[in-house]
Amino acid sequence: MNLFEFLMILLSLIVGLGVAEILTGIAGVLKREGLRGFSWAHSAATLTVFIGLLQTFWESWGLSSIEAWSFPAMLLMLGSPIFLFLIAHVMFPERESKVSLDDYYFERARLIWALAGLTVIVGTLFRPLAFGMPLWVFDNLSAVPTILACVLLSFFNIRMLHRVVAPLILVFVVLDTLAVSYSIGSVSRRITGASRQVTHDRFWPKAARQNLPTPQFERPLSENAAFNASGKFQARSRRKVEGKRYGLACFSG
Repeated sequence: MNLFEFLMILLSLIVGLGVAEILTGIAGVLKREGLRGFSWAHSAATLTVFIGLLQTFWESWGLSSIEAWSFPAMLLMLGSPIFLFLIAHVMFPERESKVSLDDYYFERARLIWALAGLTVIVGTLFRPLAFGMPLWVFDNLSAVPTILACVLLSFFNIRMLHRVVAPLILVFVVLDTLAVSYSIGSVSRRITGASRQVTHDRFWPKAARQNLPTPQFERPLSENAAFNASGKFQARSRRKVEGKRYGLACFSG
């Protein structure tokens, strides 16, 4: 187990608990009230937290190349998933509660979006504070409007405002995930047909492709086939003769 795998155990545990809270809450609402129990603003906030948890886990792969960690760096890394777990736990009422989901959301809206703002702030400052990475990069551009929207919703508990701004925050989170972390790692595409191998140029530079091992089915033409002037296949005939000689040698031995 390397250092990254060791740290991912705790992060994965927190993210998994948050995802479980979201799924359990959704299942409970469906069991009690069906689709009629959901509200527009609450659904947008729930999906935002759910995507945020998955994004936190997904983007953590970018930390696999870091060889040395400090305890404060670990705390900063766990800050965002911890806040997301707290939001996920607060997002749904108790099972015995008779209050509607819409009314419950607006009772907890200030707390939910205050925690959401802290989540974005900690997630944005984590790499610059922990590892000295630059702050103003493309990955952090969506943090500014997201933080402003969270502050707006945490201060103003206006129903129409939440029904408009909460879906916009969801759009910001989804676009940020697709634009910055659409794929992770390196991808190679290999097609094994009759006599060729195809490797995607986007993920394998020319220098790397030159170092790839030659497949067994790819051999120089001179080793596989050689035609004489009359069109006879000399290599095949030579193999047949050698095979007969080998058979005779084995039989005579």
